Amino acid sequence: DTGDAQGDALLTEAREALAAIRKANDDIADAGISACIEGIDSSCRAILNRLEEQPALHSQLRTFLRYYLPTTRKLLEARAQIERGGEQGDNARKVRERTDRVLPEIRRAFSRQLEALDKHRWRTIKAAEGTFATNLEGVFAGGDAINDGPGIAISAIAHGKQAAQAIDSYLAGALK
Repeated sequence: DTGDAQGDALLTEAREALAAIRKANDDIADAGISACIEGIDSSCRAILNRLEEQPALHSQLRTFLRYYLPTTRKLLEARAQIERGGEQGDNARKVRERTDRVLPEIRRAFSRQLEALDKHRWRTIKAAEGTFATNLEGVFAGGDAINDGPGIAISAIAHGKQAAQAIDSYLAGALK
């Protein structure tokens, strides 16, 4: 539980989708497809770990977790159903071809999403809660620049107001 209702809802949905994707993998005997699914699973689990660490990322990950992950799930469930049933018709062939063609791209897209999160992961500034003072004397930070990274405008505005009060106290000598 991250304490963020939207982030928790995304985590729950994503975990269910990942479980379904892993189940589909069990039904698909193709080693290349399984390798792609394992890569998707690994990237997605790491993305979910980032969301647990930084619940404010829910807005940044919403489209990824509510569109791309469920779409991947549907594609793989269709492929698994064909494999379980041993279907050989034209539609089954098309689904197999489409899966074989797009799954490596999906794997790369999931990996790129994780890389993007990692790239920006450490670009936040640590600031004291309430005063917004950083580890550098006389330097304050707030909004998207601190702690959890991208958030909402209302929080950034509130941080600005609180930081202004803390800076005023600092300049008056009341805050060290």
